[in-house]
Amino acid sequence: MAPDSGYPHDLTDLFGLEVLEFDQLPPGEENHLTFKGTFPTTHLHPAKVWCDIIEPKGCQILAEYAKDFYAKRPAMTMNTFGLGKQSTLAP
Repeated sequence: MAPDSGYPHDLTDLFGLEVLEFDQLPPGEENHLTFKGTFPTTHLHPAKVWCDIIEPKGCQILAEYAKDFYAKRPAMTMNTFGLGKQSTLAP
């Protein structure tokens, strides 16, 4: 049974975020990631499988989507938890 709250449900503290929605991208469609802070790049990196609407809950945002409905929304994050770090990345 899927939880009625966002994902990753009971792992929100571990990931430091909640995924409110996600959409599979149609074949041939893609979005792109732009990196922030200490991860500057000279080109865009593609997201080809799906895009998430992420609500940060303490995580560090490493990259954002570059275009369409998802523009400026978090796409890649990192969260410190306990003695380690957990990263998420849009496919």
